[in-house]
Amino acid sequence: METLSAIFQISILLIVAALIGFFTAWFYWRSKYRKMKTSLEDELEKQKKVISEKQRVNEHHKARVLELDKELAMLQERLHQQSGDGVPAKIYSSIIKNIGEGISVSNESGEFLIFNPTLEKITGYSHSEANSHREKPFLDELYPDPELRAQVDRHIHEVPEGNEHTNIKTVITRKNREKVPVLASSTKVTLEGKQFYLTAYRDVSTRPTQEV
Repeated sequence: METLSAIFQISILLIVAALIGFFTAWFYWRSKYRKMKTSLEDELEKQKKVISEKQRVNEHHKARVLELDKELAMLQERLHQQSGDGVPAKIYSSIIKNIGEGISVSNESGEFLIFNPTLEKITGYSHSEANSHREKPFLDELYPDPELRAQVDRHIHEVPEGNEHTNIKTVITRKNREKVPVLASSTKVTLEGKQFYLTAYRDVSTRPTQEV
């Protein structure tokens, strides 16, 4: 009888221990599950915010590209009208792309509407790279020397409008940090209340192949 009582008591203790172990494990894994769930939800929320921000930035860029395209179209039309020679805009575009001088057209915000292949070759920067220097102005890249950059900046603010233009000889720093002497001729055009800056660059580091 005593043996049965002892066995019963031991059985009760084992059952109690098993229940305690079960509930302890259950609370532990439940707590861990909740933490994991919270962590995953937080991470998912962060990813949603990142995706949303990327979409917003992309939409902003698309809208800005459309605005730049409109500005470029208006400028091309203005130049076409001023020429008075009936040359189609496509021919103007072809001339700008193939001319042996670097041509840039920028708006008041400093964005380049035109940055032709010759200018890409002279500076070592592509059109998109030139426009990507919004935090750090592109002038800082072309003119790392503060004194020279200040002189060029003053020149830019003194660019005349209409049929007038300025000419300077300066030295730019290419993307590969090579120094290149250039002649720069600049003028300013106003179209529908907006100002555009037109500059032609000529690399004078080499002599012409022919002299007459």
